[in-house]
Amino acid sequence: MEAYDIVISDQDSEDLSTRIAKLLDLQSSRVGITRFHDGEFKMRFENPNTGGKNIVLVHRLFPNPGDKTLELLLLCRKLSRDGARIHAVLPYISYARQDREFLEGEIATIGVLADILQSCGVASITTIDMHSAAGLARFTVPVANLSGSEMLSDYIISKGLAPKPVVISPDKGGAARAQAMAERLSAPSFSLEKHRDRTTGEVTTAASEIPVKGMDAIISDDMVVTGSSMVNAVKILKGNGARSVTVAVTHGLFLDNAGKRIMDAGASEIISTNTLPNEYSKVDVSEAISKSLLAGTG
Repeated sequence: MEAYDIVISDQDSEDLSTRIAKLLDLQSSRVGITRFHDGEFKMRFENPNTGGKNIVLVHRLFPNPGDKTLELLLLCRKLSRDGARIHAVLPYISYARQDREFLEGEIATIGVLADILQSCGVASITTIDMHSAAGLARFTVPVANLSGSEMLSDYIISKGLAPKPVVISPDKGGAARAQAMAERLSAPSFSLEKHRDRTTGEVTTAASEIPVKGMDAIISDDMVVTGSSMVNAVKILKGNGARSVTVAVTHGLFLDNAGKRIMDAGASEIISTNTLPNEYSKVDVSEAISKSLLAGTG
């Protein structure tokens, strides 16, 4: 079991870091960030006494994932050079979708990020529902990849949201995630057929004949960005006679008014965690993260 000394975060992650610090019975501290007119920024630890300590660094890589990633790397390098041991809590890891070269000449960005984090002194990472097993395999430091699906399932059970549940993955890639949720809910699971054009990014979903008539369908996914895939999935399930459709997503980016478009398509409810805080964040991940850290798996 690890003995941690302090929980540190920037302002964008302070809500989560404060909860984690309270659960771990630790002091929490902030990193101050000042931005200049040209977009550059400088950072300063409010508590600079970090040398030789076990640090829990909580950092969301959203919004502005490019800036947030650079912030993370600079923070880790500073802590490492001061002799701290860094346990990075990254609730949502951006760039994880590019886990291989889908088209010739592309860069597998999650592999590059994994290499740089290690070189900056990160000893271990705790995250929630990393996008793929391929991305997870890129890391050589220990990674505790906690299940957002389990937390979402427990919320659905506690609220009695789906008396006749059936769990749907919007694509084959998320089938294992949907199956895990289905087992927790004692429900069947199915997957839709989704195709993404690797050049244009356009998403199409086949109108599959999935047996959901009279059932309470739950669409399980790791993230919603613009919501195009989810809108298609909701329409298909409603068209197949689903009594209700609940969208359960771990990371809710909800860009381009995605939440409203999903509800307008016929969803009964949207549930997400607070890995990325938004109006649909109904599931708090801080307790699961704290338990993982206390178990020494983070």
